[in-house]
Amino acid sequence: MADYGKIDKMYNQSDIKIEQVIEHVRSNRETLENYISNGIDIGYNITLVHLTGENAFKRPVWFTSDNTESTTSTYNAQKYKDKILSLFKKKPGYYGYGILLGEQPGGFYLVCIDIDIDNECKDKALSRFEELFKGSIHYHLEITKSNRYHIYVALDKIPENLKKITKLRFDGDCVKYVNGKQVKGEIELLGVNGKHTITVYNGIINNEKPVFNDRLVVNNADLFLQKLIEFQGGLDPDVIDDLAKFYKLVRDHRFINGWNIDKVVSAFCVRNQ
Repeated sequence: MADYGKIDKMYNQSDIKIEQVIEHVRSNRETLENYISNGIDIGYNITLVHLTGENAFKRPVWFTSDNTESTTSTYNAQKYKDKILSLFKKKPGYYGYGILLGEQPGGFYLVCIDIDIDNECKDKALSRFEELFKGSIHYHLEITKSNRYHIYVALDKIPENLKKITKLRFDGDCVKYVNGKQVKGEIELLGVNGKHTITVYNGIINNEKPVFNDRLVVNNADLFLQKLIEFQGGLDPDVIDDLAKFYKLVRDHRFINGWNIDKVVSAFCVRNQ
């Protein structure tokens, strides 16, 4: 087999070749098996993820007859632990791992802030989260294969208001590149509004320990929600919803012209920052 080089660091991970990843997973099979086994025992809803073929790094294994994502509502890694470990051992290098976000078998909730941005805006957003979370919110930071950021947070519950925040607003010219084309970057909150599968990169493309190596400190969800509101400038999700409804009502019935309503909404936003 050709020598593709070892993976040493977690920087410039977008340059890592799939052959390097496969060799890394094969060479570190026992360590990765232990991560998976311990993570399931701790209470994380871990699944395997295909490293090759269609939708590599994104296609999970559900261990059901039809192997479809429709089973996410009932999937429990503790039930399939033996099958997960057996398949991982049987075909070393074929699989990485991921987590089904949302409620975990361990009795807590796991969510992920996905900073899906490629320019310097991603570092500004990360710095803002670090500033807001310091001393109050425990989290696990991961750099993805695309050199973007995943921030994992364990919560004691998912409040109704938190379910409304699936995307986070952030000031700045945030962009990402999809197939060489520049598009608008996004910051998503995954796992709050239903279960969501996410690939875990640490350990697979580098030598860092994955998020499920230890049980995260479980945070107060109401405090986490407040920090997200602060990140977005202080507007509560309910206020935003009411404002959107008001805007639509005025526009639809033409109580005042579009220019004036835009000025009213802009003034409201500035005043409530």
